[in-house]
Amino acid sequence: MGIDRRIVHESDKAIERTHNGGFECDGNHAARPGGQIASTGSRTTSHSAVVGAGSEVGNIHSGRGAVCDVDNLPWRSTTHQNITKLGHAGRKLQRRGSPSRSRTREIFNLRRKGSAREQRIQEKLKPYAAQLDLLQDIPGVDWTLAAVIIAELGVDMSVFQSVSQLASWVGVCPGNNASAGKRKSSRIPKGNVYLKTALVEAANAAAKAKGTYLRDKFYRLKARRGYKRAAVAIAHKILVAIYHMFSQQVSYNDLGDLYLDKLNKHHLTRNLVHRLQRLGYAVTLTLQEKTA
Repeated sequence: MGIDRRIVHESDKAIERTHNGGFECDGNHAARPGGQIASTGSRTTSHSAVVGAGSEVGNIHSGRGAVCDVDNLPWRSTTHQNITKLGHAGRKLQRRGSPSRSRTREIFNLRRKGSAREQRIQEKLKPYAAQLDLLQDIPGVDWTLAAVIIAELGVDMSVFQSVSQLASWVGVCPGNNASAGKRKSSRIPKGNVYLKTALVEAANAAAKAKGTYLRDKFYRLKARRGYKRAAVAIAHKILVAIYHMFSQQVSYNDLGDLYLDKLNKHHLTRNLVHRLQRLGYAVTLTLQEKTA
Protein backbone atom coordinates (compact mmCIF):
# COMPACT_ATOMS: atom_id res chain seq x y z
CA MET A 1 0.00 0.00 0.00
CA GLY A 2 1.61 3.21 -1.15
CA ILE A 3 1.73 6.59 0.55
CA ASP A 4 -1.18 8.83 -0.33
CA ARG A 5 0.29 12.30 -0.95
CA ARG A 6 -3.00 13.99 0.01
CA ILE A 7 -2.56 13.34 3.73
CA VAL A 8 -1.57 16.27 5.96
CA HIS A 9 -0.35 16.47 9.48
CA GLU A 10 -3.18 17.55 11.85
CA SER A 11 -3.09 19.28 15.23
CA ASP A 12 -5.74 20.85 17.51
CA LYS A 13 -7.95 22.56 14.98
CA ALA A 14 -7.62 19.77 12.41
CA ILE A 15 -8.42 17.15 15.03
CA GLU A 16 -11.57 19.04 16.05
CA ARG A 17 -12.68 19.24 12.43
CA THR A 18 -12.13 15.52 11.87
CA HIS A 19 -14.11 14.55 14.98
CA ASN A 20 -17.21 15.15 12.88
CA GLY A 21 -16.01 12.52 10.45
CA GLY A 22 -15.22 10.01 13.19
CA PHE A 23 -11.42 9.89 13.16
CA GLU A 24 -8.40 11.59 14.67
CA CYS A 25 -4.96 11.91 13.22
CA ASP A 26 -1.78 12.87 15.03
CA GLY A 27 1.60 13.81 13.57
CA ASN A 28 3.34 10.92 15.31
CA HIS A 29 0.60 8.26 15.11
CA ALA A 30 -1.65 6.69 12.53
CA ALA A 31 -5.29 7.68 12.33
CA ARG A 32 -7.68 5.73 14.52
CA PRO A 33 -11.43 5.93 13.86
CA GLY A 34 -13.04 7.32 16.99
CA GLY A 35 -9.94 6.55 19.02
CA GLN A 36 -7.72 8.59 21.32
CA ILE A 37 -4.37 9.96 20.26
CA ALA A 38 -1.38 9.24 22.45
CA SER A 39 0.64 12.27 21.41
CA THR A 40 4.21 12.58 22.61
CA GLY A 41 4.32 16.36 22.39
CA SER A 42 2.10 19.06 23.90
CA ARG A 43 -0.76 20.39 21.81
CA THR A 44 -0.38 23.86 20.37
CA THR A 45 -2.94 26.63 20.09
CA SER A 46 -5.41 26.70 17.20
CA HIS A 47 -3.62 29.57 15.43
CA SER A 48 -0.19 27.88 15.46
CA ALA A 49 -1.82 24.58 14.56
CA VAL A 50 -3.32 26.05 11.41
CA VAL A 51 -0.06 27.76 10.52
CA GLY A 52 1.84 24.51 11.01
CA ALA A 53 -0.61 22.42 9.06
CA GLY A 54 0.72 23.56 5.70
CA SER A 55 4.38 23.13 6.60
CA GLU A 56 4.01 19.63 7.98
CA VAL A 57 2.91 18.19 4.64
CA GLY A 58 6.52 17.86 3.59
CA ASN A 59 7.38 15.91 6.76
CA ILE A 60 4.64 13.38 6.04
CA HIS A 61 5.73 13.00 2.44
CA SER A 62 9.29 12.28 3.55
CA GLY A 63 8.19 9.63 6.04
CA ARG A 64 8.71 11.60 9.25
CA GLY A 65 4.98 11.92 9.94
CA ALA A 66 2.05 9.56 10.14
CA VAL A 67 0.87 7.76 7.04
CA CYS A 68 -2.86 7.15 6.53
CA ASP A 69 -4.41 5.61 3.47
CA VAL A 70 -7.48 7.77 3.17
CA ASP A 71 -8.77 6.05 0.05
CA ASN A 72 -9.58 2.88 2.01
CA LEU A 73 -11.43 4.69 4.82
CA PRO A 74 -15.22 5.14 4.72
CA TRP A 75 -15.17 8.75 5.91
CA ARG A 76 -12.74 9.96 3.24
CA SER A 77 -15.14 12.24 1.30
CA THR A 78 -15.89 14.75 4.06
CA THR A 79 -12.78 14.53 6.22
CA HIS A 80 -10.30 14.80 3.37
CA GLN A 81 -11.91 18.05 2.21
CA ASN A 82 -11.55 19.52 5.72
CA ILE A 83 -7.91 18.46 5.90
CA THR A 84 -7.15 19.94 2.49
CA LYS A 85 -8.79 23.25 3.45
CA LEU A 86 -6.75 23.39 6.65
CA GLY A 87 -3.57 22.75 4.71
CA HIS A 88 -4.31 25.65 2.34
CA ALA A 89 -5.24 27.89 5.28
CA GLY A 90 -2.00 27.02 7.06
CA ARG A 91 0.10 27.92 4.02
CA LYS A 92 -1.79 31.19 3.60
CA LEU A 93 -1.27 32.21 7.22
CA GLN A 94 2.36 31.23 7.00
CA ARG A 95 2.87 33.53 4.02
CA ARG A 96 0.86 36.36 5.55
CA GLY A 97 2.48 36.14 8.97
CA SER A 98 1.10 36.87 12.43
CA PRO A 99 1.55 40.04 14.55
CA SER A 100 5.06 40.05 15.94
CA ARG A 101 6.08 40.89 19.45
CA SER A 102 7.88 44.00 18.28
CA ARG A 103 4.69 45.35 16.67
CA THR A 104 2.71 44.67 19.86
CA ARG A 105 5.41 46.38 21.91
CA GLU A 106 5.34 49.36 19.54
CA ILE A 107 1.55 49.74 19.92
CA PHE A 108 1.89 49.55 23.71
CA ASN A 109 4.60 52.24 23.70
CA LEU A 110 2.49 54.55 21.53
CA ARG A 111 -0.46 54.22 23.89
CA ARG A 112 1.75 54.92 26.87
CA LYS A 113 3.21 58.02 25.19
CA GLY A 114 -0.32 59.21 24.31
CA SER A 115 -1.49 58.94 27.91
CA ALA A 116 1.64 60.76 29.10
CA ARG A 117 0.96 63.61 26.66
CA GLU A 118 -2.63 63.86 27.81
CA GLN A 119 -1.48 64.24 31.40
CA ARG A 120 1.00 66.92 30.35
CA ILE A 121 -1.74 68.81 28.47
CA GLN A 122 -4.01 68.65 31.49
CA GLU A 123 -1.26 70.09 33.68
CA LYS A 124 -0.67 72.94 31.22
CA LEU A 125 -4.40 73.75 31.14
CA LYS A 126 -4.86 73.95 34.91
CA PRO A 127 -4.52 77.79 34.96
CA TYR A 128 -7.30 77.97 32.34
CA ALA A 129 -9.85 75.79 34.12
CA ALA A 130 -12.45 78.59 34.20
CA GLN A 131 -12.17 79.23 30.47
CA LEU A 132 -12.41 75.48 29.78
CA ASP A 133 -15.68 75.31 31.71
CA LEU A 134 -17.04 78.32 29.80
CA LEU A 135 -16.21 76.83 26.41
CA GLN A 136 -17.80 73.48 27.20
CA ASP A 137 -21.17 75.22 27.70
CA ILE A 138 -21.28 75.90 23.94
CA PRO A 139 -23.14 73.18 21.99
CA GLY A 140 -20.67 71.06 20.02
CA VAL A 141 -17.58 72.02 22.05
CA ASP A 142 -16.12 69.28 24.23
CA TRP A 143 -12.95 69.21 26.33
CA THR A 144 -10.66 68.40 23.41
CA LEU A 145 -11.97 71.21 21.19
CA ALA A 146 -11.88 73.61 24.15
CA ALA A 147 -8.21 72.75 24.69
CA VAL A 148 -7.45 73.36 20.99
CA ILE A 149 -9.26 76.72 21.06
CA ILE A 150 -7.35 77.90 24.12
CA ALA A 151 -4.03 76.69 22.70
CA GLU A 152 -4.52 78.45 19.35
CA LEU A 153 -6.50 81.53 20.39
CA GLY A 154 -5.54 82.21 23.98
CA VAL A 155 -7.81 83.86 26.53
CA ASP A 156 -6.82 87.54 26.10
CA MET A 157 -9.13 89.12 23.53
CA SER A 158 -7.64 92.60 23.92
CA VAL A 159 -5.08 91.78 21.23
CA PHE A 160 -7.86 92.02 18.64
CA GLN A 161 -9.43 95.38 17.90
CA SER A 162 -12.84 93.86 17.18
CA VAL A 163 -14.59 90.55 16.65
CA SER A 164 -14.43 91.15 12.89
CA GLN A 165 -10.65 91.28 13.00
CA LEU A 166 -10.64 88.05 15.00
CA ALA A 167 -12.88 86.34 12.43
CA SER A 168 -10.59 87.50 9.63
CA TRP A 169 -7.51 86.24 11.48
CA VAL A 170 -9.08 82.82 12.07
CA GLY A 171 -10.42 82.61 8.50
CA VAL A 172 -14.14 82.11 9.05
CA CYS A 173 -15.32 85.36 7.49
CA PRO A 174 -16.48 85.62 3.86
CA GLY A 175 -14.00 86.96 1.35
CA ASN A 176 -14.45 90.36 -0.28
CA ASN A 177 -13.16 90.28 -3.83
CA ALA A 178 -14.91 92.80 -6.08
CA SER A 179 -13.79 94.75 -9.10
CA ALA A 180 -15.68 97.39 -11.12
CA GLY A 181 -18.81 96.76 -9.13
CA LYS A 182 -18.64 93.06 -9.84
CA ARG A 183 -18.34 90.57 -6.98
CA LYS A 184 -15.93 87.85 -8.05
CA SER A 185 -15.21 85.49 -5.20
CA SER A 186 -16.37 85.11 -1.61
CA ARG A 187 -14.03 82.28 -0.58
CA ILE A 188 -12.96 82.35 3.03
CA PRO A 189 -9.29 83.20 3.70
CA LYS A 190 -6.79 80.61 4.91
CA GLY A 191 -6.35 82.08 8.38
CA ASN A 192 -5.42 79.79 11.26
CA VAL A 193 -5.97 76.33 9.81
CA TYR A 194 -5.95 74.49 13.13
CA LEU A 195 -8.40 76.80 14.87
CA LYS A 196 -10.65 76.98 11.82
CA THR A 197 -10.75 73.17 11.62
CA ALA A 198 -11.68 72.94 15.31
CA LEU A 199 -14.47 75.51 14.92
CA VAL A 200 -15.95 73.77 11.87
CA GLU A 201 -15.86 70.48 13.74
CA ALA A 202 -17.69 72.13 16.63
CA ALA A 203 -20.23 73.52 14.14
CA ASN A 204 -20.91 70.04 12.74
CA ALA A 205 -21.44 68.73 16.26
CA ALA A 206 -23.67 71.69 17.19
CA ALA A 207 -25.87 70.91 14.18
CA LYS A 208 -26.81 67.66 15.92
CA ALA A 209 -27.67 69.23 19.29
CA LYS A 210 -31.46 69.27 19.42
CA GLY A 211 -33.35 72.26 20.78
CA THR A 212 -30.52 74.76 20.26
CA TYR A 213 -30.27 78.00 18.32
CA LEU A 214 -27.19 76.82 16.41
CA ARG A 215 -28.97 73.72 15.10
CA ASP A 216 -31.98 75.73 13.90
CA LYS A 217 -29.75 78.31 12.23
CA PHE A 218 -27.63 75.63 10.60
CA TYR A 219 -30.58 73.95 8.86
CA ARG A 220 -32.02 77.27 7.72
CA LEU A 221 -28.70 78.18 6.09
CA LYS A 222 -28.19 74.69 4.71
CA ALA A 223 -31.49 74.87 2.81
CA ARG A 224 -30.47 78.11 1.09
CA ARG A 225 -26.66 78.01 0.84
CA GLY A 226 -25.56 74.40 1.21
CA TYR A 227 -23.88 72.29 3.85
CA LYS A 228 -20.35 73.73 3.76
CA ARG A 229 -21.36 77.38 3.86
CA ALA A 230 -23.76 76.64 6.70
CA ALA A 231 -20.98 74.91 8.67
CA VAL A 232 -18.62 77.87 8.22
CA ALA A 233 -21.37 80.31 9.22
CA ILE A 234 -22.04 78.38 12.44
CA ALA A 235 -18.30 78.26 13.12
CA HIS A 236 -18.28 82.06 12.79
CA LYS A 237 -21.14 82.33 15.29
CA ILE A 238 -19.30 80.10 17.76
CA LEU A 239 -16.18 82.28 17.41
CA VAL A 240 -18.20 85.44 18.05
CA ALA A 241 -19.68 83.84 21.16
CA ILE A 242 -16.19 82.87 22.38
CA TYR A 243 -14.93 86.43 21.86
CA HIS A 244 -17.67 87.94 24.02
CA MET A 245 -17.45 85.19 26.63
CA PHE A 246 -13.71 85.74 27.11
CA SER A 247 -13.95 89.53 26.91
CA GLN A 248 -16.77 89.91 29.44
CA GLN A 249 -16.25 86.67 31.40
CA VAL A 250 -19.85 85.57 30.96
CA SER A 251 -21.30 82.12 30.33
CA TYR A 252 -22.95 80.99 27.13
CA ASN A 253 -26.67 81.79 26.84
CA ASP A 254 -28.47 79.63 24.30
CA LEU A 255 -31.32 81.46 22.55
CA GLY A 256 -33.28 78.31 21.82
CA ASP A 257 -34.62 76.81 18.61
CA LEU A 258 -37.66 79.13 18.54
CA TYR A 259 -35.67 82.36 18.64
CA LEU A 260 -35.69 82.97 14.88
CA ASP A 261 -39.41 82.15 14.63
CA LYS A 262 -40.21 84.70 17.32
CA LEU A 263 -38.20 87.41 15.54
CA ASN A 264 -40.45 87.18 12.46
CA LYS A 265 -43.61 85.97 14.14
CA HIS A 266 -46.13 87.83 11.93
CA HIS A 267 -44.22 87.09 8.73
CA LEU A 268 -44.07 83.37 9.58
CA THR A 269 -47.77 83.27 10.49
CA ARG A 270 -48.80 84.92 7.22
CA ASN A 271 -46.71 82.49 5.16
CA LEU A 272 -48.12 79.45 6.93
CA VAL A 273 -51.72 80.67 6.49
CA HIS A 274 -51.15 81.27 2.77
CA ARG A 275 -49.71 77.77 2.34
CA LEU A 276 -52.74 76.21 4.05
CA GLN A 277 -55.13 78.26 1.94
CA ARG A 278 -53.40 77.11 -1.26
CA LEU A 279 -54.08 73.55 -0.14
CA GLY A 280 -57.79 74.31 0.12
CA TYR A 281 -58.20 74.92 3.85
CA ALA A 282 -60.11 77.77 5.47
CA VAL A 283 -57.93 79.06 8.27
CA THR A 284 -59.18 80.98 11.31
CA LEU A 285 -56.59 82.11 13.83
CA THR A 286 -57.33 82.60 17.53
CA LEU A 287 -54.74 83.70 20.08
CA GLN A 288 -54.04 81.07 22.68
CA GLU A 289 -54.60 82.20 26.25
CA LYS A 290 -51.60 82.04 28.50
CA THR A 291 -51.97 79.76 31.46
CA ALA A 292 -50.72 80.96 34.82
